[in-house]
Amino acid sequence: MPPARSQASARADVIPDRIGLQGWSNGGSTVLATMSPVVAGVPADGFRAALAFYPGCGLHGAFDEKPLRPTAPILLLHGTADEEVSYKRCQQLVERSRAAGGRIDIKLYAGATHGFDSPARSVQKRDANAVATDDAVAQAGLSAAKAIDLCRHRRDGFRVRSTHPTKAHCASVLGAKISSSFIRRGVRPCSSE
Repeated sequence: MPPARSQASARADVIPDRIGLQGWSNGGSTVLATMSPVVAGVPADGFRAALAFYPGCGLHGAFDEKPLRPTAPILLLHGTADEEVSYKRCQQLVERSRAAGGRIDIKLYAGATHGFDSPARSVQKRDANAVATDDAVAQAGLSAAKAIDLCRHRRDGFRVRSTHPTKAHCASVLGAKISSSFIRRGVRPCSSE
């Protein structure tokens, strides 16, 4: 079991079989590698689903000969104006993976750049980035709720926690955005059923 998953599952406020993995940019590439049983030395079990924001999908050719067959569903979110990593390479990875039976999807955002979800005004003033951010938050929330079965196990609402001050703020904003995106769609994130 990956160390991060072991640590998270040991917490009293975590449901051990409902842990997802999420990463941005290089972290998104790490998500892809972690969710693969073919990358040598990487334990592949334990995560229920994964979300990768604008990853680099080359991964030093790890999936050139043998397609990615993730151990759990993965959703990639990528902008088409990304100048740092190729969304086309990710499209190819997803197509090859799906052809081999992989549970992986990609959502492309026309005109969105690398880091489209950064809260910086300079990033969000670009309409394509703002639109992509709103949709990505909704996609992430719906994907997480579905894959991790969040609502069946939480009666007190959706929570995102982090001990890092900046990440804790971003996590609380993300949690609020996910909740509001559910509500805008007429879905209560976690009902008291």
